[in-house]
Amino acid sequence: VVSDDPTVYEIAEKLKEEEKQETKEELIRGDDPNNINKAQILQANSQDSKPELEAVQQSESGGQQKEEEKKEEQKDKAKAEEVEAKEEQAKAKAEQERKEKGEQQKRQEEERQVKIKIETLTKKIDEINSNIDSIKYKRWFMGDEKRLEVKATEVRDKVTGPVYDHFTNDPKQAIYYTWGLDEEESLELTKLLKQLRDTRDRLRTKLNENNATYTLEEPKLKENVKIDEIESD
Repeated sequence: VVSDDPTVYEIAEKLKEEEKQETKEELIRGDDPNNINKAQILQANSQDSKPELEAVQQSESGGQQKEEEKKEEQKDKAKAEEVEAKEEQAKAKAEQERKEKGEQQKRQEEERQVKIKIETLTKKIDEINSNIDSIKYKRWFMGDEKRLEVKATEVRDKVTGPVYDHFTNDPKQAIYYTWGLDEEESLELTKLLKQLRDTRDRLRTKLNENNATYTLEEPKLKENVKIDEIESD
C-alpha cells in the first residue's frame, strides 16, 4: 500500500508485523510441510525404538537368567557327583573290610584246624611210642624186663598201621598228602616223613612170612616175631 497518509502507513506496518508473527508461529508449530519439527522427530524416534529397547532388555535379562540357571545346574551336578564319589568310596571301603575280615576268619579257621590236627598227631605219636614200649617190655610202664617175641598182629595194629594211616601213606588222612608235603620236597618235615615211611615199610616187611614185600596181594603175617629182629626199626 502506497500512501502518504501516516495513519494508513501505520496500519500497513501493523499488518506486516502480524503476518510475520503468524508465519513465525506456523514454523514453530510445524505447519510448514517443508520443515519437520525436530522435537516431533525425536519423540517419534523414541517411541519407535522403545519396543526394540524393551526387547533387548528382555533378551539380556533372559540370557542372564539362563546363565544363572546353568550355573545352578552345574553346582547341583558337582554336588551330586561328589556325593556319588563318596558313596562309592564308602562302598569300596566296606567291601575291602568285608574281604579282609573274611580272609582273616579263613586264616583263623585254618590255623584252628591245623592246631587241632597237630594236637591229634601229637597224641598219636605219644600213643605209638607207648605202644612200642609195650611191645618191647613185659611191663612197659616200668621198662624193666624185655620181651623176647611178640605177635606180628600186635606190631601191625600198634605201630605200622597208625604210622601208615596218620603220617606217611594214606592219601586221604596221612599228613604227608593232606598237607601237600609230597609236593614240597625241600622241606625238613617232608624229608623226615620220607624216612619214617621207609622205616615203617622195612618194619612191616619183617612182619610177613619169609619177609615178603607187598605186591598185588598182601603177604601173610607171621605168627610171632622176635624183638631183636624188629627193635632197631
